[in-house]
Amino acid sequence: MAPNRKTTIVAGVLILISVAASVVGGTQILSVIKVPSFLANIPSNTTHMFIGVLLELTCAALVVWIPITLFPILKQHSEKMAVAFVIFRSIEAVFTIVCEVMVLSLVTLGQEYAGAGASDASYLSTLATAVVAGHYWAYDMVCIATGIAYLILFYLCSKSRLLPRFLSIWGLVGMPIFLILVLSGILANHPGMLFRGEYPANIIVLPASLNELFLAVWLIFKGFTPSRYEKNRA
Repeated sequence: MAPNRKTTIVAGVLILISVAASVVGGTQILSVIKVPSFLANIPSNTTHMFIGVLLELTCAALVVWIPITLFPILKQHSEKMAVAFVIFRSIEAVFTIVCEVMVLSLVTLGQEYAGAGASDASYLSTLATAVVAGHYWAYDMVCIATGIAYLILFYLCSKSRLLPRFLSIWGLVGMPIFLILVLSGILANHPGMLFRGEYPANIIVLPASLNELFLAVWLIFKGFTPSRYEKNRA
């Protein structure tokens, strides 16, 4: 097997694992914080929170590993864009870590809330609501970094013909829609639409989500199209 095929297989598997970790981890966290009285329920759902945080942090590590894995191939076509891909996925990872710090802060607040008096409980509840809002804002920053990173990747693959034209165009159309959706939530002062899976945001974002999954499957089973330079060298 050619070295590039091994690389794309690893990258595709990492994408699938990162998506699964993000979805399952986010679901674990959301199942606790989506209810009105979530702070009182946190002490009995700490395990869900910790599992969610662990999976999300796993995702953060993987989204940096993915562009680093692909870097040797991408830099042959544009080193600047390959570096930019690494940078924006790293930004995504940083904001993911911020999200998880917020979640762990909620665990602490929930434990304090359980033994607090009425006045302290009211203060802690207000503080927890603000922390959840901060989590949603940070998650939207994650989404923006993700969208920009994939735009860079698909633009580079379109120029270099590393991927089939339909797949590159799919990404170049789907990711701007994804970014516009996130930005619309930010401008409307309504962050976290995608994390909460709100309708119709969850439908609008579906093409971009399927594009990422299809990319992973393509990398695993087909890989990048060999460039003219690679064909001549072979």
